[in-house]
Amino acid sequence: MQSRVLVSGGLKAGALTVLAAAAIPVAAQAQSDSSGIETITVTADRRTEDVQKVPMSVTAISADVIKASGLTVSSDLPALSPDLVMDNTRNSITPYIRGVGTQSGTAGDEGSVGIYVDGVLYASASSNLFSFNNIQRVEVLKGPQGTLFGRNTTGGVIQIITRDPSQTQSADISLGYGNFDTVTASLYATTGVTDDIATDLSVFVRNQGQGWGKNLFLGNDVNFDNEFAIRSKTKYDVDADTSVVLSLDYSKQYSDFGNTRTQFGTSRSLNGQSRLGTIYDTDGNMPVTDDHNETMGAALVVKHDFSWATLTSTTAYRTYQPITDYDLDNTPVSYTSAITFEKTRTLQQELLLTGGTDWLDWVAGAFYWDEPSTYGQTLSSTTTASTNSLQVATMTTSSYAVFGQATAHITSDTSLTGGLRYTTDRRHIVGTTVAEAGNPSPVGTLIRTTATLPASQTSRTFSQITYRVTLDHSFTDSIFGYLTTSRGFKSGVFSLSSPYSAAVNPEVLIDYEGGLKSDLFDRMLQVNLAGFYYRYSNIQLSAVNPNGIGISVLNAASAQVKGGEFDVTALPPVEVGQLLVRAQASYVDGVYTSFPKGVGYAPNPAGGNTQLTAADFSGNRMIRTPQWSTSLSLDYSVPAGKLGTVDLNLLWSYAGDYYWDPENRTKQPAVNLVNAQIGISPTDKWEVRLFGRNLLDEKYYTNVSSSTQGDGASPAAPRTFGVELDLHY
Repeated sequence: MQSRVLVSGGLKAGALTVLAAAAIPVAAQAQSDSSGIETITVTADRRTEDVQKVPMSVTAISADVIKASGLTVSSDLPALSPDLVMDNTRNSITPYIRGVGTQSGTAGDEGSVGIYVDGVLYASASSNLFSFNNIQRVEVLKGPQGTLFGRNTTGGVIQIITRDPSQTQSADISLGYGNFDTVTASLYATTGVTDDIATDLSVFVRNQGQGWGKNLFLGNDVNFDNEFAIRSKTKYDVDADTSVVLSLDYSKQYSDFGNTRTQFGTSRSLNGQSRLGTIYDTDGNMPVTDDHNETMGAALVVKHDFSWATLTSTTAYRTYQPITDYDLDNTPVSYTSAITFEKTRTLQQELLLTGGTDWLDWVAGAFYWDEPSTYGQTLSSTTTASTNSLQVATMTTSSYAVFGQATAHITSDTSLTGGLRYTTDRRHIVGTTVAEAGNPSPVGTLIRTTATLPASQTSRTFSQITYRVTLDHSFTDSIFGYLTTSRGFKSGVFSLSSPYSAAVNPEVLIDYEGGLKSDLFDRMLQVNLAGFYYRYSNIQLSAVNPNGIGISVLNAASAQVKGGEFDVTALPPVEVGQLLVRAQASYVDGVYTSFPKGVGYAPNPAGGNTQLTAADFSGNRMIRTPQWSTSLSLDYSVPAGKLGTVDLNLLWSYAGDYYWDPENRTKQPAVNLVNAQIGISPTDKWEVRLFGRNLLDEKYYTNVSSSTQGDGASPAAPRTFGVELDLHY
């Protein structure tokens, strides 16, 4: 779990713009005005609209807000959206929105929340941990987005929009130093190449010289992160109606976040040992030697305006290759250790046609997706060497979709929107398991293969229709309301870590939602609220195999989720400078209404856990779902003579407790997080910032997982602080 509050970088236009967005649609461009909270236009429906006139609940976050919050990686995003939880397992990020997400971070299982960067789907969970080195804005769309974004958006969509290159030559450089001997540096530079071509380059580097904790058995640092990322865009304006944008990116992260674990709470390891040291320490015997996550990609976006409609073609190719060392038992004894490696390649092609008249706005498109994903795992043990093996599995996915959405303006104040999407996914899996040293069979001996399974167990096709129907009405010029229902689905999938199991069926979510948005007192106050009710069926959950090795995916349950969101943004009058206040509250009540065949664990007196069978989890709370999340941010910008402008930012957030498992046995306690930052800008050429994060030094986790070998937990960051210098040319 992460913090849950949105904070701005002083009262600069971008920050005001995003805070003004509240929990409503996605930010695109802010329109300057002489007073009040900034007006904002959005692209949540894949066309440009006023933020307060789009019937959807979305949190929009600008680059200024991200910078002022001191957040640099995607796993920090929950600090900017009150009902977003990010689970970090083996350097894989799996988001939950309003309690809807996916436990599995294994290759090929794309998750229930789609993550897009510049319109390109990042399908692998291992690809979703990346740094914000050239971000323009982030958009968190809540609820099913099955019409315009399609498959695997049951819980919502997170869109990352990067900056476009400019003809105006400029450069931004940032240098930082913090505790744990952490050095950061970033560069963003853009320039015109010709009158029609502009390009940019962004580079991000982080080096954490000291870990948050120690391996008490081996003596080395643990919980560290080192990263290098580079991205570039080149934009060619062919003529007044046509543009071409080529994007390239590469990143490599060397980190043990989510891989190094300790015993959770008062649980004990297999040898009966309780946790030693702090939550940041471990006692495992497997050194982190080659944990890294390497990603790269290319995208080509061609846009042409036909006058009656605009056609956008997005073609993208991406590869992800993470490698992880994993000590499953977290003890000095070699009970079970694993080295996992993944390789995922994705090819995406989307055609989008948008147009409109005075009374009708419409969007139509087609989508194609190709994805072969490979997951390999070498398991080794000195105590149970008979299980030593190498298992490799590959799943291929082909997806096809056509979709359309139209909004009819019935009157000047009332509109009706309807949309449909038809999606077909075809999946096929191939897997083998061979003996490794220590196994009774000679090394390389084939132990098991999917070739012996019937075709019906290795190939499946999943087809679904998703929809959206919305009625919205402007009660006055400043008060807008909507009612909507939508359907989303997450495709059925095989488990690459358990390739001999049958595929699970698609999960389906139907959302009934309503909301009000208001601009009051000449836009000095915005009050936005939304309420929702979900019917959620065929939920895909993960279960550790009985031997503690490998993860199976099963259709475990149905659930209902109900809740509401309340967001207030205000510009109260002050004698000097400007003060921006934002208060947020989110309530989510998610309960499994039917879960008769759950599998849980009981503590083993000798250490580890004893697996239970046939447990009924009906009535239990849904995992990763805090009931209450509240936050308060204060941003005060004041002139300070020779010091120029001083920006003071204070961020407080509260997230209630939640459970890591559907058994409701391992609980994440409630967390209060406080961040603060002071920025001094003597001129517009440079700025220095002092920051502190998690100032109360709250101890909490980013992941807890259970197996017969015990309850393992990965810690979130402790208190961190430092200084950053920004230079602008």
